[in-house]
Amino acid sequence: MKYLYIILVIPALLLLGGCKKWLDVKPNDVVNEDEIFSSDGKGFQSALVGVYYRLSATQLYGRELKFGFLDAMVGYYNIGATGHTYSDAVKFDFTNITTRPKIDGIWGGLYNSINAINIILNNVEKIKGNSNYALIKGEALGLRAMLHLDLLKYFGPVIKTDGLETAAIPYYNQTGTIAQKKKNTKQVLDLIENDLQEASILLANDPIIKIGRTGNANANPLDYNSILDRRGTRMNYYAVLALLARKSQWEGNQGEAFIRAKRVVDELEKSNAVGLIPSASIASNYQPDLRFAAENIFGLYVNDFKKQNITSGVLPNLQDGYVTSTALLPDYDFLNTNLYTKSGSGSTNDYRLLYWFASYQNVYHLIKFQITDDASTFYNQYEVSMISLAEMYYIMAEASIDSNPQNAIDILNKLRKSRNLVTPITYSDNLTRQQLLQYIIDEARKQSIGEGYMFGMYKRLYTDFSRKSGTVTASKSIYVLPVPADENIYNP
Repeated sequence: MKYLYIILVIPALLLLGGCKKWLDVKPNDVVNEDEIFSSDGKGFQSALVGVYYRLSATQLYGRELKFGFLDAMVGYYNIGATGHTYSDAVKFDFTNITTRPKIDGIWGGLYNSINAINIILNNVEKIKGNSNYALIKGEALGLRAMLHLDLLKYFGPVIKTDGLETAAIPYYNQTGTIAQKKKNTKQVLDLIENDLQEASILLANDPIIKIGRTGNANANPLDYNSILDRRGTRMNYYAVLALLARKSQWEGNQGEAFIRAKRVVDELEKSNAVGLIPSASIASNYQPDLRFAAENIFGLYVNDFKKQNITSGVLPNLQDGYVTSTALLPDYDFLNTNLYTKSGSGSTNDYRLLYWFASYQNVYHLIKFQITDDASTFYNQYEVSMISLAEMYYIMAEASIDSNPQNAIDILNKLRKSRNLVTPITYSDNLTRQQLLQYIIDEARKQSIGEGYMFGMYKRLYTDFSRKSGTVTASKSIYVLPVPADENIYNP
């Protein structure tokens, strides 16, 4: 008898109607594989929920790959040289007892999630005639591609200096206990491309196209199918298209990246499934969308934000006490002066500066992730951005620097305007390529505090970056995280 040692959700929980939707269920650890993957398809929905739940863990996108480990390294927070949970991360000491478990947890957590996805894919042909077959298989393929691309980001070589032929990471597209040898970067990217292309075909009729990112396509509340609810918090059609653009950018194919990102923007403008956030949603006195979840092409729902287990002691609420050895308090003065109000591109009217930072007893807090008292029905406050519409603008702008620098500035100004930066960046023929690129980096940096985005961007560009302590010089020792010791021993 086969048993499935992955986080899964008991299917019965998914049949309880609107009061117990997939966003609210909890997983079990061991499930009989033959029973869970039955022909009605409910078990596959449960298995996918289990994957999403696994990804929301603190060692992955619930913390370390977002506001925790990755953001600590790029200089968003006031972290002392010693005594803090992330002190060694700031020093890029990847062998220390405080950092090594975090890095190993990222590697193991992502590959364990990939294995869970592969088990789903190994069984999915059992339900080929099911109405949700295409959604289930498309989601699984899209997730597998996304997680491998993230592993390549963090553990793979620096493509700009090492090219595409250097050994990178294993690509697991099947289950089993046999370790896979590392593939080179091009091979990994080709496999990601294959998974995403197949997923895009399967998800061509995704309900998100008609009902938007927060809609519910369940016609009968008594027969609730989790896969049809809030498609923006699942791998979906637009997310797959956006990942194709991200993949092309990482590959170094700027022309293709532009075409793919523009396709996402154009299709979203046509369907209105996802759009740039309106100012009223940010400045609202009732349920403000501080995380800009409205722009999430794919936003991972993190259930534990409800109890604030994810942020407790790490991102303290404004009037809470905090422990200096664990709290991530923003380096507000440095960010304000050198980023948000930077001469030529910054403004004191920037919504992110106005609404994401607040001072209590002369200590600034990042309140972007603070949960309001009435949040039980406001699911946006529990989302972590995985793929944002803003990223598509960054991709298009960067891809235009050499071919059409005026267009690069125009694209960036459109995004800036939605952040209340009403004074556009003025284009001039005298602007250098580096100055144009820096405008894009700065906008991404303003937007991405708490999102774990900048480490990957700096690595891809292989660029120096600034922190209060000074300039961090680009180095492979910084940008390539070490794989777990066991991996090197048993799978050299």
